[in-house]
Amino acid sequence: MATISITLASGHINMATIKSGGRS
Repeated sequence: MATISITLASGHINMATIKSGGRS
């Protein structure tokens, strides 16, 4: 369960970074 939560959190962070133009 913890692993799934971490994976989901990482996915949300990645999406937020891309949306905010964090990807150089």
